[in-house]
Amino acid sequence: MIRKFGQVETEKAQVRRIFEDVSQWPSWMPGVRSVRVLRHGQDAASIALSQRLDGHTIEAELDCRFGTDTIRIHQRRGDLRKWDAVWQLREPPEGTGTTLGLALEIEVGGIMGWLASQQRLDRLAERVFRDTLAGIDTHARTLAEEQPEVETEAAGELLLRVYQTPEGLEMWIGGRLLKLPPCS
Repeated sequence: MIRKFGQVETEKAQVRRIFEDVSQWPSWMPGVRSVRVLRHGQDAASIALSQRLDGHTIEAELDCRFGTDTIRIHQRRGDLRKWDAVWQLREPPEGTGTTLGLALEIEVGGIMGWLASQQRLDRLAERVFRDTLAGIDTHARTLAEEQPEVETEAAGELLLRVYQTPEGLEMWIGGRLLKLPPCS
């Protein structure tokens, strides 16, 4: 079991939304070359992922569960013998941002498993973890720049946003993302 801890500037709810938007993982997650969404619900997604790490391409089908404080990623099928990740999202005791914890259980099979020492896997996990944290903050800043300016009344609060995307409608209701497929 590999365990990592770190902090990002991005608020917890935004970190969760970034993880939930699985189709955008290639734009911020280290080595992710492509994501094909197999199924996407309100708090879960199944995806086919291609990721290039340390000179190797890894293909996998992953089941993702998005809780308020926990994101679980489980490999259903793929090149690795086992790939289970649990991300814990916590508000830091002081200041802003999010404290992230990662518990990663990974088993590399075949010839790759024979060649990959635990020390090498630990170093790779550390690098990918740090790059992931940096990617979250960079992606959050990009999203903030892309958000249209919305004027609200001084006494009111914006509760609903609806965007049309190639994948259908994206609705933000009280800070939660709901995706609706395109109507045919």
